[in-house]
Amino acid sequence: MAAPAWPAASCRPCSRHRTGTSGPPPTRVVSPCWTGSYASSAPCTPAPARATPEASGQPLPPARIEAMAQARDGTLWLGTDSALYQFTRDHRQLRVLPHAGGLTRQLLASTDGSLWVGTQDGVFRLQPGTAAIVRVAQHAGQSLRADINALAEASDGSVWVGSGKGLFRVAVGEHELRSVACAEGAGLGNPSVIGLLFDRQQTLWVDTAVTGLHHMRHWDGQHAAFERISERHGIVTRPFGGNLLEDGRGRIWTQMYVYDP
Repeated sequence: MAAPAWPAASCRPCSRHRTGTSGPPPTRVVSPCWTGSYASSAPCTPAPARATPEASGQPLPPARIEAMAQARDGTLWLGTDSALYQFTRDHRQLRVLPHAGGLTRQLLASTDGSLWVGTQDGVFRLQPGTAAIVRVAQHAGQSLRADINALAEASDGSVWVGSGKGLFRVAVGEHELRSVACAEGAGLGNPSVIGLLFDRQQTLWVDTAVTGLHHMRHWDGQHAAFERISERHGIVTRPFGGNLLEDGRGRIWTQMYVYDP
């Protein structure tokens, strides 16, 4: 079947890249890491990850590592099924903390020292100086029972949460999720949010499971207005790719597409 013809604009499918061609910049990562090779044009096919602490006598996490984050103090957090493992830079295990969310899907170390935990059953938070991973409830006290697919921190310290049931936000100094309300006719095309990115201009990019990439063109602290980028370029009924990355030219990349604003 012939490949679709894409508009002569700025949103196009990604192709595999070889050494010397343009592409998203290398990302600094912490060990351990599994990645593909640009040089061989191989797809990125992560192997099941398991922690391997070097200090003798320390137990290994009993499950696959599903998420990783490096805290401001340099320690590494690994997320597994219903638990988080904290390690030093030299792989020494510090502690294991349980949580009630089931599978850990996303981790975010925010600038206030908190560790945000996105799970298959809502959002949790570990605040600095504490040892309990606590569920973050919605404004009315109701738990958000949904897959958490993305976490992102804005420059004002607020944390944005992408879930299977919509986009939420936790304001600085608050401890509750608030659904992001949208101006009439300017909402997301689909409620299932699978990717979030604040670019270096602090523009929020949102990927959804069905209507793809969106750009937040306005936020007044109460209401957001989104532009449907994928839809405008004829890319419908599919995501943009979920794992949103920005390169040095301001282009937005995933493993599926690249968008040049």
